[in-house]
Amino acid sequence: MTSRCILSVLKQNAGEKILIVNNGSSSDCIEEIKAVLSLNAEIEWVHLNTNRGFSAGMNAGLKYAFETGYERAVLMSNDVELASDFYGTLEDIPFHEKSRILCP
Repeated sequence: MTSRCILSVLKQNAGEKILIVNNGSSSDCIEEIKAVLSLNAEIEWVHLNTNRGFSAGMNAGLKYAFETGYERAVLMSNDVELASDFYGTLEDIPFHEKSRILCP
């Protein structure tokens, strides 16, 4: 499931950086993530040793992202597969210059 999510993001070819938060996943999931990470050096990974819950995991990812220079964020769970026009559709949405997060 996680690899399909990551691959759907990579297929967008939008040139965006990708940050994955491993929220205390099992060792099987970690191996799946490592396999996909080997396909693309532009993917960053934040590893949380324990599952902190969805909100805390997302907050840890946002904190890391904005502290390390990311300008915007799209939050999604590992069961999401993006439509082929996802980023193009986002670009069509008016986005205030001070906004950093958009929740569709």
